[in-house]
Amino acid sequence: MLRWQHDGCRQTYRYNALNAVTEVVFTGDRGGEIRHRLARDAAGRLTAKETADSRTEYVHDAADQLLEIRRRRSDAGETDAPEIIRFSYDRLGRMLTEETAQGVLTHQYDELSNRTATTFPDGRTQRHLYYGSGHLQQINLDREVISEFTRDALHREVLRSQGRLSTRQLYDPAGRLKRRETYSGMRGVVPETFTDRQYSYSGEDELLKTRHSRRGETDYFYDPTGRITACRSEDEGYLASWQYDAAGNLLARRAGERATAENSVVPFNRLMSYRGVHYRYDEFGRAVEKEGRSGTQSYRYDAEHRMVEVTTARGTYRYVYDALGRRTEKQHISPDGKPYNRTTFLWDGMRLAQESRPEGTDSLYIYRDPGSYEPLARVDKAGKEGPNRILYFHTDVNGAPEEMTDSDGKIVWETGYQVWGNTIQEKDHGRVEQNLRYQGQYLDRETGLHYNLHRYYDPDVGRFIVTDPIGLAGGLNLYAYAPNPLKYIDPLGLKKELCNGTTRVRHYTNRKGSNAIAESGIIKAHDNGRVYLEPANKKPLSQVDIEAKYQIGRGKGRDYVETDVPNEQLEWVTNPRYHIDELTVKGDIVLSDNAKITRRK
Repeated sequence: MLRWQHDGCRQTYRYNALNAVTEVVFTGDRGGEIRHRLARDAAGRLTAKETADSRTEYVHDAADQLLEIRRRRSDAGETDAPEIIRFSYDRLGRMLTEETAQGVLTHQYDELSNRTATTFPDGRTQRHLYYGSGHLQQINLDREVISEFTRDALHREVLRSQGRLSTRQLYDPAGRLKRRETYSGMRGVVPETFTDRQYSYSGEDELLKTRHSRRGETDYFYDPTGRITACRSEDEGYLASWQYDAAGNLLARRAGERATAENSVVPFNRLMSYRGVHYRYDEFGRAVEKEGRSGTQSYRYDAEHRMVEVTTARGTYRYVYDALGRRTEKQHISPDGKPYNRTTFLWDGMRLAQESRPEGTDSLYIYRDPGSYEPLARVDKAGKEGPNRILYFHTDVNGAPEEMTDSDGKIVWETGYQVWGNTIQEKDHGRVEQNLRYQGQYLDRETGLHYNLHRYYDPDVGRFIVTDPIGLAGGLNLYAYAPNPLKYIDPLGLKKELCNGTTRVRHYTNRKGSNAIAESGIIKAHDNGRVYLEPANKKPLSQVDIEAKYQIGRGKGRDYVETDVPNEQLEWVTNPRYHIDELTVKGDIVLSDNAKITRRK
């Protein structure tokens, strides 16, 4: 038994003889309990999860691949069918199909395991074409081109097409985005600038200034720990400053105000009041009430800490989730308790794929690349037989949409942002509602909260309203989003990551090297002060190829390490020993949390 205590609450874990968790008990600060009971097979795999709300069962194949999830609610009738999600895979372990109540998603791959096509339940197929290097070259929907991408020698995107517009990207010597210019004009015609974004950084990679051709200049200021302390935007009339306690919680006091015991600390990281917004929490640390300028909102949660109902001055809304915890439906509840105005959501893995609104319009979301949460385009369709209407996103440095244009290059929606995600002067030029915000976030206009997959984010205070489901693995402050939302994102609502992205890489070494890496968590730089790598989007090199390329002899291990590396650290250089171009990082590499070491005989 293991107990973990935080903010007056306690989590108790019970284990079986194989040291696998079989029960988690959440004890509130007033003694209430929520229990999650877990059943496992002889191999330690999760086979069932039971809460007060439901029982969920899991089926695996001999290769430990998840084949089926079956969930039955506790309040379901005897004749009610359980919810079922099914998966299938090819012989390489790549997912081929995902079947839910909304239909089947089908995927195809190339020989490098790049996803080349996804067919949605409505029959439309999104295809990806790649360069020989394995990097994305084109996205099309039913053979209609959505965007094409041009890349530089480092495989970074330098140009993309967006209907009649094109977007050019320039980078500084450190690999950071320096300029993003969108312009119109056909071949042979002098281009006309549509928007021009320019970015300046500090030596610590902090964004200091943005210059936007439509919104002017914005300056940002930071403390020595990298937390953003002030923002000034003269053109949009936005000036704000922030102060924090030692745990990174926003403090209500303003710059120059005398510090007191009351305004200098946030007990248990539960923010009770901030500049006119007030919160009340339940015994498990979940915000259950918010009072602000627009009135009072009340929140209700299920046994897995997911918000299932909210009551506002405009009415009551109910949220429905599938067996993977993804929100699949949003309902407005009538005074007699019946749902209406349903909005449904279809998911591709943990990424929002499609939204179906009450008026009968479907929106298919297309992202910058298969692993990204930065939106590239939205394809609207009214009814099954209606034509596709392609709308393009134009995003800020952190991937937040600032403009949306149609295929002719006309603006249909635009906004600016305050630092923590609230919009400034949102404008709808074409009767288009656009609800995507920071990467992985979806605005619920009934509350102003952003649905962030595993939690809800409140842009009024720049934090989540419940604690982190992964506990301290997400950081010491269980409510925190990020110290700087211009530099970091959290698309899953679990843990911050750099917004400019990472690349999965593979480093080959011998057994002595892999043991040292496992012990230290660091890949040490050697030749020329660099670590030499291979992109991990290809199959691992054979042991014969490793011996020939890296001169790691037979019996020496020929192991490899997979880890994520920030894109700005990667560069292609000529290996002075083998005289071939290789992907490298200058200096040591600290292993990412999801790093994997494979040892071969």
